[in-house]
Formats: sequence, C-alpha cells, structure tokens
Amino acid sequence: MQKLLESVDVLAISEHWLYADELTILDNLHNDFLYYAKTSEQNNMNTRWKRGQGGVAIVWKKHLKAQRLLLGNDRIVAIKFRMNNQNYVFCSIYFPSTNSNLADFIDTLTCLNAVCTQLSYREEQIIIAGDFNVHVSDPRSGQRENNRGKLLLEMFAEFDMFPVNVDMPCMGPLFTYYSSCGNSVVDYIFASKNIERIVKCVKVGDEHPCNLSYHLPLIAGIEISAGINCHESSNNLENEYERIAWRKCASEQVLEYQRRLNDTIITMDDTLYTSDDVENYYCLICRSIKSSDKCLPRAKYKKSIKPYWNNELKRLKTACMELHKKWTSEGRPRGEQYESFRLYKDAKRLFRKEQRKMVRKTEENDFKELSEASEIDHIRFWKYVNRRRKKKRSTNVLTTNDGRTISNPEEIADDPITLKEIEDVLTELPNNKAPGDDGITYEHIKYSGDILAAKLLILYNKIIELEYIPRQFKLGIKIPIPKGGKSCASKFDDHRGITLLCTFNKIFERLVLNRLQNKIRCRPHPLQGAYQAERDALTTSFVIDESTKHCCEENDKVFACYVDVSKAFDK
Repeated sequence: MQKLLESVDVLAISEHWLYADELTILDNLHNDFLYYAKTSEQNNMNTRWKRGQGGVAIVWKKHLKAQRLLLGNDRIVAIKFRMNNQNYVFCSIYFPSTNSNLADFIDTLTCLNAVCTQLSYREEQIIIAGDFNVHVSDPRSGQRENNRGKLLLEMFAEFDMFPVNVDMPCMGPLFTYYSSCGNSVVDYIFASKNIERIVKCVKVGDEHPCNLSYHLPLIAGIEISAGINCHESSNNLENEYERIAWRKCASEQVLEYQRRLNDTIITMDDTLYTSDDVENYYCLICRSIKSSDKCLPRAKYKKSIKPYWNNELKRLKTACMELHKKWTSEGRPRGEQYESFRLYKDAKRLFRKEQRKMVRKTEENDFKELSEASEIDHIRFWKYVNRRRKKKRSTNVLTTNDGRTISNPEEIADDPITLKEIEDVLTELPNNKAPGDDGITYEHIKYSGDILAAKLLILYNKIIELEYIPRQFKLGIKIPIPKGGKSCASKFDDHRGITLLCTFNKIFERLVLNRLQNKIRCRPHPLQGAYQAERDALTTSFVIDESTKHCCEENDKVFACYVDVSKAFDK
C-alpha cells in the first residue's frame, strides 16, 4: 500500500481485517495521507480471533481537504471533497462473500441504495470502489454475469452509474482475484456517467511479492482540475509540503535558498491597511518560502514500525522477491505446470503464513501486558476536590517590576517591535521541530536571511496596530500521543494531545512573552517547583518529605494530594 500511495490520491481498502484498536496502523502508511476506517461489527474485542474480519477504509491525500461522511453501515465508508466548483463523494465498500446467504447481500445492497439516493439529491458526483463479490459480464476476461451481479447493475442503473473497469478499456492482468479456487473479477469501480469523459486510464495492478492478498489493485486515473485562490489555500500549504532534510543541506544549497527567497519577497508591497492586507501579506510570505525551498533536499518519510519483524521474515521475503523476479523474467506465466510460477506461489504462501504467525504472537504478548494493567478510579476523589475548590476570579491586572499595576493591554505594546527583538528570537529557535498547518519550519526562517526578518517586522507591527490575528495563526494540527506504560492505546483518555502550531505565530508569541517578562514582575510561590529554573522533582520531594516529618513530630494531620506529578517535570 505504501508503494501505491506514491502514485494515487485516494485509496479504497476492502476487508482490512483490523480490530478497532488496530486502525491507527493506517495512520502510519504515509505522512501526506489521512484515513477514515470502520471495523466489522463481527469483531468482538473480548473473543478475538487470530485476525479480524471484514472492515473498510479510505486513505486520501491531505491536500484534498476531504470531509468524512457518516453514511451506511460497517461495510461502507465515504468522504467528500470539492474541486473545480463540484462536490465529489468517494466511497469504499465491501460486500458479503459468495459463501454468505443472499439475505446479507440484499441488506448491503439496500444500504448502498439508500446512500446513493441521499447523495443523488445533493447533485454530487459519486465514485464507489471496493470488493463487490459479484460477477459482472466482462468481455475482456470472458466472465459471465451471475444473479448478484445482475441485481447490482440494476441498482446502479437507477443512479446512472457504470462499472469503470468493465465499460472502459482496462490494461493489466485479466482478473482482479487469483486463488486456487479460480480466477475472477470481483473488484469494481462504479462512477457517475458524468465522470466518464474525465477518466483517462484504467488498469489492474501487477502481482507483487509484498501483496499478501489474493486480490490485485484496481487503479483508475480521473483528471480533475482544481482552482485554488490565496485564501482557500492558506490552510492547505502544509498538505503540499515535503519534509526537508535540513541536516543534509550543503552551504551552497542554503545560499541558493536565501537568494531565491530574497529575490521573491523583496518586491512585495509593504503597505498594509486592513486585515485582508495582513492575510494576503502572510500568505505571500508562506508561498515565497515554499517556492524557494525547491532547491533543498527532501527527507523520506519513516515507514511504519513492524514490531513482529525478525530475521526469518526478512529471509523469506528476500527469497520471495528473488523468485518473483525469475517469474517476471519468464513472462509471468500462470498455472501449476510452470515451475517458476509454482515456486513463487509456494514461497509467497510460506512468507504469508510466517508473517501472520508472528503478528498473532506479538498481539498475544501485547494483550497479556494490557490485561495485567490496573487503573485507579479518580472520579470520586475529584468530585470531592471540585466541590471544595474556590472558584477563581479572572483579572487582567498585571504588576510591573517597579510595583505599578497595568490594566490596559496597550501599555505592553506601547512601543513597536524592533528588528533586534526579532533577530534575538530567531537566534534562539531550535531545529528539527515539526511544522504547523502552513508547513513552514524554524529552519525556513533561520536560514532565510535579513530580508525576511524585515518583512516579519512589518507583519507583526501591523498585527498589533490593527489588533488582528491572521486566521492561519489560530489553526493547529492536534496529534494524540499514547501515554505509554500500562495505559490502553484504544482509550481516548490514555492519549496526550500534542498540537502543532503555526511557526510565525510561535515567534510572535515569543516576542510578546519577552516583553511581558521584561515589564511584569512574576511572583510564583516560593515552594513552587514546576516551570522554575534550577528546580527539579528531587528538590520538591525533599520539601514534601521534610514537611511530612515536621507535621508528624508536632502530632498534626498530614494531607497530601498528588496530581499527575510526572507531567510537571522533565524526566
């Protein structure tokens, strides 16, 4: 799938076999893609099989800005995106297998009919892909239509939809499903008739050693143009961004990046009167940076971690790859009478069996650790604490170093930001930090030269003068990070949210914070250890221990409240 994602924008996955707590695997396929997945209702977490059943998913590129749709049942997932002033809905579906009874097939068909009816009222272009487990008459492979295929075509005819890989020229292997029981075409892409004119190519993907499924990928190229203006693309900048390998940048490449950026932004109009001018000014800076960094080397994304992988699997995969090359060099003959085909299939079957064995063993070890974990219920404790806690009253009054109180925010920003303040902040920026929604990193700004710093000076002073924060400054990418230890990765409360903010916004906040620290007298409690210089957990532990012993000597009661102390200190 990772190889497929290098050449597609949307990927439909049928029968992924994942449980609900395993769906995050899809998030590790590629950094530039998002996913929407459902697991089968038959997957019982308490009575897990060696593997899950069913399940559907869609993986799409972030730049599509797709919206997840709550449609259908556990066999249908759908997303919607807008391009060229037209809404497109992409669905991934998995029909019951031919071994299931007809009633299950009719239920899924009825659900799909309801989804298509709902979408057709909105005049949206529909694309549905997946494993339909039916036979549609296909002149290319000589396949005949069965009863389920006839029912499916009658339903799609009501919505003026057609099977793309049957009605249009299709390249590649004749079938999409190869097994010892027989070969057939059961995977289809159905689309609205209006899309037929923009379908450029259809093909069935070739056999690959890493493909452990009996199905081959079905690919359709649909040409959709998209016009994006400055405001619409401001929160789309990160989606087009490729991570840059700053550590591998040579000095000549950095100088070339500076030259390109300076040549671009030096011609920008620095006259800003309204909030729209601020938005456009910020957008132009971002676009100039992104267009100038094309000369810098890109970093490859890290592939998903496979904890079950070992040397035996590596050896089996290598042997499978070698036999696949031999089979390909002989023209990809199919049939047990061909030795190259037979040896390749045996090696692939052995690799698949060993891989599933190791995955199952790894999962069993993980669940054993989870079952031994115990959690403490803090609900009753916090109810009591919150009842006795005094409500705080917010105040905007600040105290300066000379004892004077400040209630007017304009007194903090009475003087314009200077170029020296910006340069001081830029020199302290760290490296190798993840960008925000705009895709701009600290290195982009640190290595940009003096001209960008001057442009930022104009931008930040206008933000203060107009009292307007650009919309992009308010956006962030929130990533849930498992807490680890004995926490359960499938529970929402056992994740810690990390928000990636806009780089320009963080620089602006640092400028404001420096002024606050210079003007305002911060008076923390003398016993406070968190967020204080030269204070650590050990010092706080000594204070607690000494206080407890003193109370015991005086025969006083001791009340201790521990509130997630590990979050307040660096380990």
